[in-house]
Amino acid sequence: MDRIKQLEQVVGKFLFERFSQSKEKIVSSYRANKEEIWKGFFDVVCYGAEECEKKNKKVKHIIISILYSSIITQSYELQIAYMNDDLHVDEAPVNVYWAPMFIFQFIEDDIQFFKKKASEEVPRIKEYEMDDIRKKYVLNHLFLVMLLLKEMLPAAIEEIINKYDCIADNIMVSIGRYMEKVVLLYQIGEESEIFFNRDKS
Repeated sequence: MDRIKQLEQVVGKFLFERFSQSKEKIVSSYRANKEEIWKGFFDVVCYGAEECEKKNKKVKHIIISILYSSIITQSYELQIAYMNDDLHVDEAPVNVYWAPMFIFQFIEDDIQFFKKKASEEVPRIKEYEMDDIRKKYVLNHLFLVMLLLKEMLPAAIEEIINKYDCIADNIMVSIGRYMEKVVLLYQIGEESEIFFNRDKS
């Protein structure tokens, strides 16, 4: 067994419990700072729409993508791309960036915890060897990002449709990697309170 596989096997013993603990802290942080979090997202979305308006760009699609380079740099930025009806063939998308750091704030502490536990079985672990662990662990957090977006998008999209003529009334918002298959997050008329607004009891 190579070292990376061995690392994944050892870390897998602790991953679920550790993420569950971090998730509770993430949800608590969200509830304490919801207004600020929503405002930050709305400001970025409106800024992107404003830039499209200046360029007379008609927007039919918004594609939200995780920047994998930002996982390594630990900035955890999402790219929000405003595209016309041509989608990925659009030659001049307008891109803005947003980092919901409250969701990712515990990752590095968790990675160091995993490294400490794994070092009991895998000697002399290098930081770069933890990069694959980090990339896979981040996927858990991206699921929380999707739930957050599904909660915020109805109000955010309604706001930019009302404020900017460049935004199509039937705009679609999806998430996925650029130039690859994407998953539809929101269309007009849908609302979601899947995770963050669930019963607090």
